[in-house]
Amino acid sequence: QCGTQQTLVDTRLIYPIPSGGAVYFERNNATWKEITSDLLGPFGYTFPDPTVCYIRKFRLRALYYDQNAGGSYYLEVKIDANNSSAIFRLPTIASGGGNAQAFSDWYQFGQGTAAEINKGHGRLSARFVSSAPYNNNAAIYYITLEAHDFRR
Repeated sequence: QCGTQQTLVDTRLIYPIPSGGAVYFERNNATWKEITSDLLGPFGYTFPDPTVCYIRKFRLRALYYDQNAGGSYYLEVKIDANNSSAIFRLPTIASGGGNAQAFSDWYQFGQGTAAEINKGHGRLSARFVSSAPYNNNAAIYYITLEAHDFRR
């Protein structure tokens, strides 16, 4: 029997790694910055498979800041594994030099079934995209990956 509409399955801290500190970004460089190249099975290593009643979706919870400068700007986080990329966008929070915690958008592999989830090892990257009129910046302090099951 299927249970609730949505269930938080588990969470996994994927950054910082033991030697990591904050990752800083400048406006003038919107290229992907590798945070770690040693991410062991981020989508499958510790998460049980969804049952037949559910589809699996992932999102990030992050502690970060982005500096308000007008124009369009946002932080993106990418997890590459087995020749595929999951890209998460963090909401613009205009926190200046302070910090705030927020959730990314959702990511789902295919139809969200257990067979479609990429369980390979990978790497974690991020970038700050900004069209602000001056050199604003951003930083990420930690990132947690969450797995949620939604009833079909």
